[in-house]
Amino acid sequence: VIFALLAQRGFEARPYREIGAAAGVATGAVGVVMAELPQHGFLAEIKNERRLLNRGELIDRWAEGYVRTLRPKLLLGRFAADVDDVFRRVFAHGETCLGGGETAGAHLTHHLRPVTATLYADVMDAALVARFRLRQDPQGKVDVRRRFWRFKGDQPCLAPTLLIYGDLLAIGDDRCIETARILRERYID
Repeated sequence: VIFALLAQRGFEARPYREIGAAAGVATGAVGVVMAELPQHGFLAEIKNERRLLNRGELIDRWAEGYVRTLRPKLLLGRFAADVDDVFRRVFAHGETCLGGGETAGAHLTHHLRPVTATLYADVMDAALVARFRLRQDPQGKVDVRRRFWRFKGDQPCLAPTLLIYGDLLAIGDDRCIETARILRERYID
């Protein structure tokens, strides 16, 4: 829910049903989150409209939770493949899956040379493996993760920029952290 609110500016003012659909959760879960946010200073009603407050701090907290808790649970498989070829195929097959991680960060910032790729898909099936020329490998450089949101990102064929930011922080090396900083300055803050 917090991801959906942060990734889509002004979305906090939408009906709970819409927020739940975008976040891929039940409407009741939206109510629980929306009730907690004001208690922590992140949501207020201003002129009869809900508004996020302290957005930067909420992004920090979301990113920390994403890296530690959610991201590991999303892994569908790890594969060996040519990272550059995988990313080119994202743009040819963007309806199948979306690009994230280093390749998406490099595409948006032109700041780093990616050595890993992250794909977000609704399902992991043989067609996806064949389409992206993936070979099962627990040490591989291509992660396929479950897509958990139900809204369009800011860029065609890519995961939402906030998620790419979280992926880069999760990788954790200096070049990815620097690219995450650039992404945040240009697209998120």
